[in-house]
Amino acid sequence: MAITDSGGNGTWAIGANWPYPKVYFGKYYTLAFVIGLSSELWVYELYCTTGDAWTATAVKSLGAITNINSVAIADFGEFYAVSNFGITNNVVYMDGFLRDPSGRLVDLPTASIPSFGTCCNFNGQAIIGCIKHSGDDHFGDMGYNTVAWSKIGKFDFRLAPLKSDEKYDGDFYIQPDAGYKNMEWGEWNTGIVYSVKKLGKGIVVYGDGGRGFLYPVTEPAVAFGFKNLEGPGIRYANHVAGSEDEHIFIDESDSVWRVSSDKIEELGYSDYIDDLTTSKIQITHVPGRQRYYISDGVTGFCLTPQGMYSTNQLVSSAGLYRGTLCGFFLDDTDYEARIETDILDFGQRGMKTVSGLEVGGANYDGSNTRIEASIKFRYDHITSGFTQSSWVKLSPEGTAVVLVTAPEVKLLARISDYRNTTMTLDYIKARLKMSDKRFIRGPRSASNIAS
Repeated sequence: MAITDSGGNGTWAIGANWPYPKVYFGKYYTLAFVIGLSSELWVYELYCTTGDAWTATAVKSLGAITNINSVAIADFGEFYAVSNFGITNNVVYMDGFLRDPSGRLVDLPTASIPSFGTCCNFNGQAIIGCIKHSGDDHFGDMGYNTVAWSKIGKFDFRLAPLKSDEKYDGDFYIQPDAGYKNMEWGEWNTGIVYSVKKLGKGIVVYGDGGRGFLYPVTEPAVAFGFKNLEGPGIRYANHVAGSEDEHIFIDESDSVWRVSSDKIEELGYSDYIDDLTTSKIQITHVPGRQRYYISDGVTGFCLTPQGMYSTNQLVSSAGLYRGTLCGFFLDDTDYEARIETDILDFGQRGMKTVSGLEVGGANYDGSNTRIEASIKFRYDHITSGFTQSSWVKLSPEGTAVVLVTAPEVKLLARISDYRNTTMTLDYIKARLKMSDKRFIRGPRSASNIAS
């Protein structure tokens, strides 16, 4: 898309500046986060006039990009708040800004709002997390592991001096509808809340030591209840994305999870996420297309309800604008189409020999480009990684001779350029011989075909 920068300050080319620029399609505004000429991160408001022409108006510098790992938005339509967070040399940097009616992002009124590293809108109530305490008693003992909620209809987090009936359960403080909760991970407020995101009828809190769920309650006072969610936390705020219906996050062990109102499901894929640069990983959600893009600026994946696949489009941010998919991305020029199965042991842990592969449903283009097949294999699932055989072109009948003996294998197929080739895949079958019969119980054929 063509962007006219009214201030001439932004570096709009993505590449060495990964993951910037980033775009956010809000309820009223379209915002961009762009590195300026002085290596500062700027907030822009974007407006699309006609066709693909956009006007970008610089609103506010958030500070030096070296001190910013992530940004968050509490979107209330014509009013929004922006926060930024980063850790450099073990020093925590964070700040927040509010948009005033004149079109400026202004500093927080510290008498009523503490500095915060993440934020969201929950049904018109502001939620903030990872709080830098200013020493003001109106903010209790809020810290990096705190989530606070504002007075209803106001961006105000002040707490009046506590009375005996304003504290309950040892953790919550209410006055009259503003309050906060210190998360249960981290000692002496050393844990960090990286992200707060609305999900269904509550808010999921993601931190470096775990996760939790806040939900509205009316007794003994109008506030929020809390439920600890068992399981791992996350390492960066950019490792979670989603909508009010569903979130995807990457945990501390690089495993991908799906979270909905009624289920938390581990999807896995850690052997692929392991190859990415952890600090650079971005997850981008496009709810209208049911897609999550995961990338570190070098390698990219797309997660759909059917599964995850690699993609040559390395997406830093994306969304739907007037029904059109828009965003910022890199093209790594890798146009090879590759398919790889999960780990297969065919229900038996002994050594087995794969003598060949059969691929069904393969179509070739006019240049007679053929699909190639290969096998990854390993002997020890605890200490050894996978080794891959050479690629072998399929015969016109769709077969390939690939000889591998191992307990575990993965079956692979590829074609050189998906842009010029139609590739359909109905099945991959492995011609299998059980060469190690130590673990076989009962009668079994010595040779079969597994798919």
